[in-house]
Amino acid sequence: MEFTEDQLIEAETFGALGYDAESIFVLMQLLDYAAFLAEFNNPSSEFSSRYKKGAIEAQFLIDKMVYEQTLNGDFKALNEHKMRIKENEKKKKRQNNE
Repeated sequence: MEFTEDQLIEAETFGALGYDAESIFVLMQLLDYAAFLAEFNNPSSEFSSRYKKGAIEAQFLIDKMVYEQTLNGDFKALNEHKMRIKENEKKKKRQNNE
């Protein structure tokens, strides 16, 4: 399945927002769900790579923003920052166990 550059940019946005395959299929008004799902679930496909890139970049930007708020003395942000660090550590452990 081929995607335009605009669709691949959308894939990054969908990844940043955490949209599921079915929602993306509907919003992009694609015609072949089976073909799309194969692309979405194939870690080496361009669409899947861009989706993952968007998700990772969004997480990074949010983490960075929360971190900067903690440096400015925002105690709510400090708690959020600690929680996000714990979540990232759990993800690393899961990845190392795979």
